[in-house]
Order: sequence, then structure tokens, then C-alpha cells
Amino acid sequence: MTAIIIILDGIGAGPEPDAKLYGDENANTLNYIIDSDHKLTYPTMESIGLIDLIRDPHSRFCSSRSIALTARHKSPGKGSTLGHWELVGQVRQHDFAVNHGKLDQKFILQVQDQLGLRTLHNAYSPSGQKLVESLGSKSIDSGSPILYTSDDSVLQIAASEEIIPPKDLYSMARALLKVMRGNNEFGRVICRPFVTRGTSYKRTGNRRDFHQPPPNPNLLSILLNHGKKILAGGIAADIFGSSNYSRSYKAPSIEESISTIIEAVQSNGFDLIITNISDFDDALHLNDIKIARSLMSEFDFHLRKLLSELSFQDFLIITSDHGCDPTINQTSHTRELSPVLICPGFENELNKLLPVPFYLAGIPEIVFSGLGLDEIVSVQDEIKLMKNTWR
Repeated sequence: MTAIIIILDGIGAGPEPDAKLYGDENANTLNYIIDSDHKLTYPTMESIGLIDLIRDPHSRFCSSRSIALTARHKSPGKGSTLGHWELVGQVRQHDFAVNHGKLDQKFILQVQDQLGLRTLHNAYSPSGQKLVESLGSKSIDSGSPILYTSDDSVLQIAASEEIIPPKDLYSMARALLKVMRGNNEFGRVICRPFVTRGTSYKRTGNRRDFHQPPPNPNLLSILLNHGKKILAGGIAADIFGSSNYSRSYKAPSIEESISTIIEAVQSNGFDLIITNISDFDDALHLNDIKIARSLMSEFDFHLRKLLSELSFQDFLIITSDHGCDPTINQTSHTRELSPVLICPGFENELNKLLPVPFYLAGIPEIVFSGLGLDEIVSVQDEIKLMKNTWR
């Protein structure tokens, strides 16, 4: 028996009830990608109810094959780290820090001390590539990295690979996590290595994210405490941290990610497979609708094969961490409902675990029930502790 959670990064399903507070009351990433596209079809996702959620994100669509609904978020904010925390049952009462300008000098001095640097380029920009273009030469001349924020709960650190090798930049990111507190407690640090190309600077493929790991107990820690094996894929491994899974994998494409999941299911070596497909978020941040639609079509095609490989004991949950509708905000996330697709439907068994409204933080209980752990007293005790964060 294997539980699978696939996170379609950035694929929101319409505005949250409080979306107006974020200026996102008209956001609907799923509609943006699919409903306005008349050339591509998504037969697999249509068969399990995803298309129905576009027509009515506040309804539920049940069949023997699947249950389709949307989930609200208890945590305030719309960051990746927040969404993943809630997905494993941990709710924050306050959003991670979001900075709409340069970092305060006191924090910069604290960072310089932590990293052992004399200088540090402090900046703000919604576009990291433009910032690298403008500050790249100064960073190279000084031998110091660029530390900057954007409109999300992210602290980014960029440096030329010729001056500061990626592994050293990664060490700086780990050190930054130790000083990010209070007004500067960002959800993650992103390392942005770049190289010189003629008279310009280009970011490389050596990006790496370092997230604030979710507190215990959470879905992953509870499963591990009870001897279960967890495979984490994509950036999910980075977000949850190595203490929260048994093994991880990286895949350069949706096809390879789904193939890895199928192999893991066939091996019966893991109780939970949790993976993030970040390609969607990358395309949406670039406002590249053609790529986003092509990715959705590719996912639909490979999803069909995954569903055909599942045994009657296996179950799949497809969801997301936040929205990223570029028609609302061209560079930032949007406050949206998360689609939740559960295959197969198990309608009678799941009804008690799908209250109205349903919250993303309720997914762990579906997993515990599906894996037959919900009646174990020690699991019930840890679930109670986990739910203490929901208040």
C-alpha cells in the first residue's frame, strides 16, 4: 500500500474567501491555464474532476474513480513554505516575513557577522535577473554576494560562480537560516549563482532553495516515528528537510518524475511518496502561458500511466501549495484555494475526513486513514499535538 501526494506548484483553483485582503480576489490560476485554452485537451484530469473545479471551485465532484474538491488555507499568506507546512499539518498563525524594500541595516550587519563578510550588497527587486544585470559587476569587483528580497517571503543570495562557488553559496544560505528571526524570518533562502556571458550576467541551473523546515509533529515525522518509509521528490525534499524523509530524488522533467514514482510504487519500498512539480510555478512566474499549458498537457499524459499502475490499495492525492496567476500579479504568488483530487474516490470512507469547508491541513488525516494508522493511539496523540497549531 502506497500513498502518493503530487504538488502542482503554483496551481491555485480560485480566490480564497480572504483573497481581497491580498488584492487577489479575481485570481484563478487553473482557469488561466486551462479554461481559455481551446487547442490542448486534458482527458485524464477531466476524467478525475479537475476541469469541474474550474466551473465551480466551491462544489465537490465524487465518483468511484475520484473525489475532486478545493481546500482552503488556515495560515495567512501565500508562500511556498507556508503551503507545504500546511500540507503536512502545521499551521502558522502569522505569515513569514515579506519585505517590499531593502533589508534594514541592523539585519545586514548581523548577516555580515554570521557570514564573515566585510561587505554585502543589499537590494530589492521583483525581478532577480534584472537585479543581477545591474549589480553583477559590483558583486564581482567586491567579491561579495548580493542579498535581496522580492514580493514573496524569500531572502535571495546571488553571486558569480567564478568568485563564490555554488557550494560556498549554499553554506551561506544555511548560515542565513540561523539569523532569520522576527521581522526578518523569511520562509526560505534561494541561492542564485550566475556567470558572466559577454557583457551580461546569466543565472545558472545551480539554484538551490533552503527552507524553514516544518515543526514536529507533522505528517512526515509521525509516519517516520511509526517505521514508515518516505520518498520525497523535487523541491519537496528541500522544503521538508532531510530529517523528514527516508530518501529523495530529483527529476529534470515531469516524465522522469512520474516514472520515478511508478518505479517506487512497483518496488513496494515506500509508504508515502510526496513530490513537488515546480515547473508550473517557474513558467507562471515568467508569465509564460504557452509553457504552462504545455506542462499541464504533459502532466495529463503521464498521469494516465501512473493511474493505470496503481493497485486497489494505493491512493493518489493531487494538490497545490498556492496560486500564481500572472494576470493578477506578474511576479508574485496569489492567495488561492488549492485543488484536491483523490484517486480512487473511496467516497464512503472519506466523507468523514472531508468536512465543509475542507482545509489543506486536513490532508494528513486522509493519509493516516488510507495507510491504516488512524486507529493507533500514539498516532492519534500526535495528531492532537499537530492540531494545536490550528488554533
